[in-house]
Amino acid sequence: MDPSLILKAAMAGQEISPIEALLLLQADRSLLPEIFRVADFVNHRLHGDVVTYVHSAHLSYTNVCRSSSRTCSFYRKRGSSEAYVRSVEELLERVAGYADVTEVHYEGGLNPDLPYEYLRDILRETRRRFPSLQLRAFSPVEVHYYARKQRMSYRELLTQWKEDGLDFLPGTSAEILNDKLRKKICPDKLRTGEWVEIMRIAHQLGLHTSATILFGHIENEVHVVEHLDILRNLQKETGGFQEFLPIPFVPAHAAVERQELRSQRADIDEIFRLFALSRLFFSHSIQNLQAPWPHLGLEPAARSLSIGVNDLGGTCHEDDIVHDPSVTNLCVTPTALNRLLRKAGRTARQRDTFHKEIGAPPPRRAALANR
Repeated sequence: MDPSLILKAAMAGQEISPIEALLLLQADRSLLPEIFRVADFVNHRLHGDVVTYVHSAHLSYTNVCRSSSRTCSFYRKRGSSEAYVRSVEELLERVAGYADVTEVHYEGGLNPDLPYEYLRDILRETRRRFPSLQLRAFSPVEVHYYARKQRMSYRELLTQWKEDGLDFLPGTSAEILNDKLRKKICPDKLRTGEWVEIMRIAHQLGLHTSATILFGHIENEVHVVEHLDILRNLQKETGGFQEFLPIPFVPAHAAVERQELRSQRADIDEIFRLFALSRLFFSHSIQNLQAPWPHLGLEPAARSLSIGVNDLGGTCHEDDIVHDPSVTNLCVTPTALNRLLRKAGRTARQRDTFHKEIGAPPPRRAALANR
């Protein structure tokens, strides 16, 4: 099959098949400019020149984790001099330091010393003290871990979290949705079917989520397309994914013993190839494609806007979350983002957690008076 014909079909508004996606991923690099051009065309058909972002605080509550994912440098074992656990009060004080954000995003490791009620307290206290904030927290791996620990079903646990204030479940811990690869890179994490089932239940309960892929480690193009197809099929069933986030593996963070992993990150054109392919593959199902600027840098993220990306995600990230080591400042102001997007020839729009455009951030209610 001629890849050029696939691109013509995509420009005509047709959905591309998994086999066609594979051919585009394997096509000669000389075709990249045309793939990028078509992805930009499809993106303009969906979003015009508008690029969105959410003004958010991305905070970690612990870096202690019982899992030994070979692609993660964030976690630390119990007893490590670099291990930490932040109290609920400390987290709330950090949230209060971001006076004008509209969203808070919590993440952390699978710390065996933290009781289930600790996570519920994070949600409940954040909702009580900051009722105007939208709450994005945890991930399917935490759902799986604590459901087993509490002898609860996924549905029971997610129902509790929603009642506690959870608005959005991030789709991290997907890595690559292929169990043979998962046994190599994240053997302690949940399996593909479990990740999918947790997301299905979250969507059934009315929780919005993101979808992700971690690429550039030991996977090949077939694994990538298999992953994308799983996500698209679930989206057609539930419609609950709000955004797709392709995350490039950062080998600078990999320990020396992880020799099977690629020692160098894929070059930017190959990273952008997957971004552009994602725009074409999800054009009828997941309409928001996000560039993870902490993994790329702001300038490369701005360049990705011409190959199908329409969203830059959150503004402020903790400095210990995995990121490209060349990115030294993990907090950017809306003013700086607006300037960057104008320079890229795009129209900047601040949005909320659910991808609804907003004007000025909603006023922070006087919830801190209750402390």
